Amino acid sequence: MKDEIVNGLSLKNDIALFYNFLAKYDEIVQSFNYQTHQKSFFNIINKKSITHKKTSEANDILEKEKTTEDNSIIMTVKNAENIPVGFIRHLRNSIAHGQISHKRNRYVICDKVKFGKKSKYYGLEYPTAYGIYDKDKIVDLINFLLSIISEQKCQQTKK
Repeated sequence: MKDEIVNGLSLKNDIALFYNFLAKYDEIVQSFNYQTHQKSFFNIINKKSITHKKTSEANDILEKEKTTEDNSIIMTVKNAENIPVGFIRHLRNSIAHGQISHKRNRYVICDKVKFGKKSKYYGLEYPTAYGIYDKDKIVDLINFLLSIISEQKCQQTKK
């Protein structure tokens, strides 16, 4: 059976993993402990590859949808949010809104939101994250995040 491709993503491999990630996203975020999981997260996604800025500073850069190099991302981060959770949120939004694509064995992560009703730009989108990562890094990250839930469930059953 020929594998179908949608938006550069393989339905057989990519989509199944992404849907599993989306279905368990809330559990992942609740289970993610910065102290416990940061080292593993940053072993997969290099900390220096993440540039975070306030929304107003990032918009000019993000609208060009370019990062300086592969395996890097520019993203906005909510004030109280830690960097890994911000990255995970942008990855989730990119997948959920169909804004992730696959090019040359890399995932292009793009997260956009629409201006609200009170804005004169109502209905238009603006980017909150844009980056390019090797497919293997994103797959490894999602598998790591899913393993956090399994790990937590094993600990709860031991109690």
